[in-house]
Amino acid sequence: MRSIDILRLAMRIFKHNRLRTFLTVLGVGIGIAAILFLVSLGYGIQQLTVDRIASLDSIVTLDVTTGDSTILKIDSSTLDKFRGLSNVALVSPVLNVSAQALYNGSIGDTVVNGISPDYFRLEGLTLSHGKQFSQNEEDSTVVSTAVLALFGINVNDALGQEIKLNYFITHKNGDVDETNIEEDSRSYKIIGVVDDDNTSYVYVPLGNLDYLNINDYHSAKIKVNDVANIPEVKDTIGNMGYSASAVADTLDQMNNVFKIVRMVLGALGIIALIVASIGMFNTMTISLLERTREIGIMKALGAGNFDVWKLFLTEAIMIGFLGGAAGTFIGWAMGKIFNFGINMLATSMGGEKVNLFVTPMWFIISIISFSFFVGFFTGIYPARRAAKINPLEALRYE
Repeated sequence: MRSIDILRLAMRIFKHNRLRTFLTVLGVGIGIAAILFLVSLGYGIQQLTVDRIASLDSIVTLDVTTGDSTILKIDSSTLDKFRGLSNVALVSPVLNVSAQALYNGSIGDTVVNGISPDYFRLEGLTLSHGKQFSQNEEDSTVVSTAVLALFGINVNDALGQEIKLNYFITHKNGDVDETNIEEDSRSYKIIGVVDDDNTSYVYVPLGNLDYLNINDYHSAKIKVNDVANIPEVKDTIGNMGYSASAVADTLDQMNNVFKIVRMVLGALGIIALIVASIGMFNTMTISLLERTREIGIMKALGAGNFDVWKLFLTEAIMIGFLGGAAGTFIGWAMGKIFNFGINMLATSMGGEKVNLFVTPMWFIISIISFSFFVGFFTGIYPARRAAKINPLEALRYE
């Protein structure tokens, strides 16, 4: 029997017993939709989380500190050593100074971070309002929302406001630490705001703190020329006694966690697919019993066992494939509807829109292929039973 004849005969299942076939396809589709919906949610949350903590430059950046050492320092000579390491593209020091911020006669404690403009890019820092300062904007500052809260400044009105800074400078006087207040005569214009209500801090250009004559930096950002070279540079810095950490390490750990999350979510969807497969197996078995006389007539007219086997297996594969295609669409639509509802709720509460569902094309192809094989393996047993039916007994079957 020709393959085209097998296909035509198999398609009759959609003309006869339409409701049962439709429900079987729908059952497989719901199982596939559950897998697609849940795994896409896992991918979406992973991408959303990764995008929040990493930018292109921050992924190839090391955070270097002295760790627990009280002997090591990060000073100008140390920075020069870092710059001389192979595969290091950029070194950006960070200077931390305790300070008081003054605004309209009010005073609040804060921490001043002296940085170069490159720091924002290397840190992957995103501002909620305003912009980052450039190399030439010496009297500009970026503040956290916690600083604004100290002075009761509304976030929307913060840009353009001016604050002054007084620094607490600690120095050794014999064995005694003495702290002096160093006043800064400049007024800093707020040009950017970081969304952080927990910690009070400001960013100012590093050059503005030169007159304080502080030689020890708190930390340094080291940009590596390629992500593949991060382990080598990290080990070299570690051998120098310094502590180095990378966003890439955190991303690797997060990706491993999300792999487990996707596997768990996918397993929940597979349970639904197994239930649908049982229904599909039941449909094919009932179809076998109902068409026993038909099988006998086909064999009496010259159809072989292999032809009957191919017929039933083709029907099962078609149901599985159509269920996979329908499930893919249902899962995609469910994700869009759910994401739309979440974004509507988020925007109504003042939040921002997000995309919680990400479905890679390879996963769509894989899930449809998976449904194809589900149909294949589900149909093997009914097809085998149909092929073994004795034609004489089948013709006498009532």
